[in-house]
Amino acid sequence: MHFRASRRLCGATRRLRLPAPSWPWSSPLWRTICICCRLRPRRSILWITMKMVPKMLSPLVKDWAPKAFIISFKLETDPSIVIDRARNALEVYRHQVVVANSLESRRSSVVILTKDSETKILLSEEEVVKGIDIEEKIVGDLQSRHTAFIHDN
Repeated sequence: MHFRASRRLCGATRRLRLPAPSWPWSSPLWRTICICCRLRPRRSILWITMKMVPKMLSPLVKDWAPKAFIISFKLETDPSIVIDRARNALEVYRHQVVVANSLESRRSSVVILTKDSETKILLSEEEVVKGIDIEEKIVGDLQSRHTAFIHDN
């Protein structure tokens, strides 16, 4: 992979997937639901079985793109553990950046962590009133980090 490439992986708060063989829309029951727009009492029960999704960050960093600038995201419901979990992700996966935040303040406050730094990005009340999205600040910060990464390598 070329140095100028960057990869962004988005994860969900739940790491579950619906395996292809159990997709409900491939079953006659699902077709019945779609056609009739309702379940018949006592005759139709829809079962969905979910399975854990394998982590993709480790093979991405180690095997697929070891020289790429890789950013991951850490969203937690408990603000007291966000930084520890983000630091742990940096140690475990050995990638460059984690954008970490808590669910309750995700639109106004994030922390961008690297192995050497911890940068807080906050929106002021004035910026919130103006309708500025925190993503604009995050992207600006990450672009400058990516540029520095390219020049260092």
